[in-house]
Amino acid sequence: MKKLIITALLFCATISYSQNEFQIESNLGFLYQKDISINNEILKSTGNFGARIGANYLKKFDSNMYFETGLFLKYTTGTYKIETVDFNFNSIRLQVPFYVGYQINDLWRFNLGASVENNKDFEDLAFYLNENLRYDFLVKVAYNYSDLLDFSLYANTMVSKTKDINTLTSPRNGVYIGVIFKIPNSKTNKED
Repeated sequence: MKKLIITALLFCATISYSQNEFQIESNLGFLYQKDISINNEILKSTGNFGARIGANYLKKFDSNMYFETGLFLKYTTGTYKIETVDFNFNSIRLQVPFYVGYQINDLWRFNLGASVENNKDFEDLAFYLNENLRYDFLVKVAYNYSDLLDFSLYANTMVSKTKDINTLTSPRNGVYIGVIFKIPNSKTNKED
């Protein structure tokens, strides 16, 4: 996985500026998973709320295909119930997504990809240990509202295997809606 990340970073650093697009993306969503078991006790989720904010970088291959990556902070809050006791949680995760995208037409874009994020709180994180990172499959659809604004529908599902305790504060699945602010590329604008 480290080789994949290093390769992607080198790829991003060597491409020409005129085909780049930078964006700021913000999403709100609902996160969910089956009831989880910890110490033979079943914890029932009573609702999890999530928010993502970060920056995207797009590199076009041709008029329709592009590569997209970014850096996001994910905030999750929610409540679990065990018998008659409710408890709340909050967590912050760092996410790096990688997509291959297709521009369907002037209005719609479709992305498939994967992401890497910390599976434990930052103070408990050690990259050399198993289960410290999680890997998700991603799907994103974006609607072009204007030259500076897109709307998005984003979904993730966890593909790595981990203990239930590690998904307690970061559920396995999520569905988000959001907005994407496109940062104008002055070099491209001068060419138009």
